[in-house]
Amino acid sequence: MPNHVHGILWIVETIVGEKNFSPLPRGTSKTIGSIVRGFKIGVTKIMRENGVVGPVWQRTYFEHIIRDDNSLHRIRHCIAANPVRWAFDRENPAATTP
Repeated sequence: MPNHVHGILWIVETIVGEKNFSPLPRGTSKTIGSIVRGFKIGVTKIMRENGVVGPVWQRTYFEHIIRDDNSLHRIRHCIAANPVRWAFDRENPAATTP
C-alpha cells in the first residue's frame, strides 16, 4: 500500500544445550515496540537520504498475536489482498466508490 505497511514478525529464541540464542542483536530490547521503532528509524533514515522530507510514520501501530495456523493463513490472505483495496481508499486521491 502506498500509505501503510503490513508485516508478520516471528520472534524466536533457540536453546542449544544450556545457551539461549536470540535473533536480536545483543543488548536490544526484546519487545515489539523496540523492533517497530528500529524499523521506523531505519526506513526514515533511508527516506531522508533519498530526499523525502516531512512526517513519515504515524505515532502508533497495530499489533496482533497470531495464535494458530488458521489465523496466520487469514492474515496472510488479507495482507496479499490489501493493495486491491487502495482503489477505494479514502486517502487515495484517485479513489472510486465501490
